[in-house]
Amino acid sequence: VTKLGPSVGGLAEGDIVTCGPWASVSNYPASALCRFTSPPTDPATALAEPVACVVGALYSYDITPGDRVLLLGAGFMGLLNVQGVAHSPVKQLVVVDVKPENLELAARFGATEVLQAGTTEADERLGEIRQDPFDLVIEAADVEATLQQAGALTRPGGRLAIFAWHHHPRTVDFGLWHVRGLRVLNSSPQISRDRNVSNMKRAVDLIERGVFDLALLVTHRHRICEAQEAMELAAERPRGYVKGVFLFD
Repeated sequence: VTKLGPSVGGLAEGDIVTCGPWASVSNYPASALCRFTSPPTDPATALAEPVACVVGALYSYDITPGDRVLLLGAGFMGLLNVQGVAHSPVKQLVVVDVKPENLELAARFGATEVLQAGTTEADERLGEIRQDPFDLVIEAADVEATLQQAGALTRPGGRLAIFAWHHHPRTVDFGLWHVRGLRVLNSSPQISRDRNVSNMKRAVDLIERGVFDLALLVTHRHRICEAQEAMELAAERPRGYVKGVFLFD
């Protein structure tokens, strides 16, 4: 979030707008900026770009009223997915993650059931799910084992959405995906680029409406001079860490 300089067409000095990559000076056409209708109470929680990624993914999920949805991975982006899917007309939203505190947030945001990965109870429940797989499975964990598991949890003809950004090659069971006739979705921000809408503008609107609420997700704040410490903490992800942000003096 940034403040405009003087005299920007269609906008006024002091308006709060979304911004692009970090730079000392940014030069954008006014049409590329998305304005908050009123200054955010807490600018640190007005992170429109990650919400815009989820807005685009929600388009790709093609949710039908009454769908049963399974979300694997409840990190920062996974929890934004929870908020978005919970506002859709789904019958069931089950969330799986290793961190109990993140699962508590998922339940608070609208998950109908949460499972702590690696526990006996979760293993037994996932075994049951394999016998009654889901219409839509969203993989948001960025873990190869989770990606391999996801296909078996998706019903024949269902949708497997790969939301996580996997930075390394992965091995998956294409035979299973083929036999089940899964619709495998690469639910990255680029999947909706041909739609004649602005995901960023819609993200701002939905943040202001309260559909997406980052107040409980921004857990750590850092001054820009503390960049090294902030990056180390983000890599470590200690208990209670969901998202860190930089604040500029």
